[in-house]
Amino acid sequence: MSFHSDMDRYLRNRNRGKAFDFVRNSREHEPSWFGKLFSPRIPDHDLAPQEEAELKAMETEIKKGEARLERATPAEEPKLEEEQEQRVTMYQQFLKLFKREHQLEDAYTGIQEIQAAAPDETVTRDFRKLAEIQVRWLERLPTRVKDEFRESEDYATYVEILQRRGVAKKR
Repeated sequence: MSFHSDMDRYLRNRNRGKAFDFVRNSREHEPSWFGKLFSPRIPDHDLAPQEEAELKAMETEIKKGEARLERATPAEEPKLEEEQEQRVTMYQQFLKLFKREHQLEDAYTGIQEIQAAAPDETVTRDFRKLAEIQVRWLERLPTRVKDEFRESEDYATYVEILQRRGVAKKR
């Protein structure tokens, strides 16, 4: 026999009444597990009104299912428990999906901001070409004029602009 057939036999033969005891709480004054799950729900992201409405509808269905489970006869319990488990799983999947969508939207917005802040590549290439031409012509100047230029305020501004535009590297 394989592991799967052994597991199937075990799952069929186990006492299903105990499998969902965590759902039904024996203490009347304390909310059930599902009640605790939904009452203090504070989402990580602000949900859109449509998403919030969908989740509220699902929560209502889960609460109704919980009430049906409490009134169920032993014969109805397995089917109702399975339906309830499917509702809870679906709710959790929707919640994850909505959170993931909001995370992707936030990431996309961040990428757009980075792209907007990035310098235009064609301008950088043109500016680099201009700087190369300038450097070639500055090299032809006499040594005295080059030294004067290096000591002037214009040189510091020139270097700062080239570094800011990504043409020259900072030392």
